[in-house]
Amino acid sequence: MSRQAYWITYETHPQTNPRGQGSYKKLKDTCKKNNLPEPVVLGAGSKWTGFSSKWRAVYKFCADKDPNAIILVTDARDVLCNRNFRGLVAAFEKVSKGGDSIVFGSEVGCCVDTMKEYGPGEIIARSGRKLRRAENTAKWHEDEEYGDELDESGYYNKKWVKWFNKVAPKNSKSGVALNAGLGIATAKMWRKAIPKLKIQSDREDDQTLWSSLMFIRPKLVKLDYGAKIFTNTNVWVPTGCFVSWDSNRKAWRNRKTQTYSYVIQIPGAPNDTYKGKAWSCYMELYNKIQQATKKTKM
Repeated sequence: MSRQAYWITYETHPQTNPRGQGSYKKLKDTCKKNNLPEPVVLGAGSKWTGFSSKWRAVYKFCADKDPNAIILVTDARDVLCNRNFRGLVAAFEKVSKGGDSIVFGSEVGCCVDTMKEYGPGEIIARSGRKLRRAENTAKWHEDEEYGDELDESGYYNKKWVKWFNKVAPKNSKSGVALNAGLGIATAKMWRKAIPKLKIQSDREDDQTLWSSLMFIRPKLVKLDYGAKIFTNTNVWVPTGCFVSWDSNRKAWRNRKTQTYSYVIQIPGAPNDTYKGKAWSCYMELYNKIQQATKKTKM
């Protein structure tokens, strides 16, 4: 790529590499397979304080970078590099409308706990004023019946789902909810957008914050509905992830969109029913990529 690009991730313990589970080490392995440098780690050695700590670190990282440099921001432990970055800039330019937007991956699952207690427009007002922190209330944590009732009724959750479906293209196949674990933008756009979250605590949920900003600033925050850059797999079904291995391209293909995303996120959910074991889908994808590496070297 002629344009400068960085892949960064926030990981407090990058040295941890549990067998049969996701890790930064395994992400590095797949980057090496695709002849890419290892992602820059932010937060190494720090105490984990919450999801919003990542965005404070990203904001600082972008301060001295070329304003037009492309900054890819992903999670570490459940993310793999699926292919080399040839064509990434063109894909980014297309999805972001020339680099004028923040682009996040889309996902099937919605929503996190904070979004089950507050609906669209209840965290950040249309004016941009912060109404409250993106955290669950003490009542949510202390009153089990309160949380269960909101969870079961899905009152606020349904509001988010309805809105996500409303703004998504009708042909969206790979999910319509915002995934804060997969993002890409220019350095100047990250510097422009992150302050609009008005983060008050590291504990604030980032999916809620970015979804709230997208609700009031839809031209600023967009989703990669076509999975041109990102795929977030669905691991909560017995048939496993909706990707298939292409032995010719040595990469995983999203069966819903027929695209070969650059980055794939495979959550290692405890309730993963694929092969009856958490991380089973992740490990299947990782092992296939590593086997392809060995064949390439021979």
